Amino acid sequence: MNNHQMKELSSAERFHAMMEDLGFNKHLSPAVLAAALDLHEGRLPRPDLLNEARNFFATRAIFVPHGLEGLPSIWLSRLSEILWSTRKPEWEFLPYFITSIGVEGGILRIGYPREQWVLGDRITFWDQLRVVVNLSLQPNQWRPLSPADEREIWEKRPDLRRELLALG
Repeated sequence: MNNHQMKELSSAERFHAMMEDLGFNKHLSPAVLAAALDLHEGRLPRPDLLNEARNFFATRAIFVPHGLEGLPSIWLSRLSEILWSTRKPEWEFLPYFITSIGVEGGILRIGYPREQWVLGDRITFWDQLRVVVNLSLQPNQWRPLSPADEREIWEKRPDLRRELLALG
């Protein structure tokens, strides 16, 4: 598989289409999601979160993926726990070999070198893992905001009030 195909497999466009096919409706606009993610920046010790994530990947997944630095702090704080929860009980390491992680279009992109291009709309194991991780990260586009986040965005971002009203 070439580099272009690998990038397309983890693309935001493909992921959004897959989520729609699975029956998930977006609850948040990109602007509201970005505001919700921004609320949590600075509240968590980012250098510590990066060190913890790198340590997790180095010790439990054998390889530290490229792109951890670009993740929102709130997602970075939960990523290791979410990935670890996807393992079978007898696994001592994650076998996914995630090589790249990034944010695009409000989703967490996950790249796997072992992933194969499949014809048609079949949802692969790799896709299932992307869905589980993206739905588990909070906030995300497919789950409502917490009341506290919604209230804080309402107060701090009057420009988003119309979009917040549309959420209900």
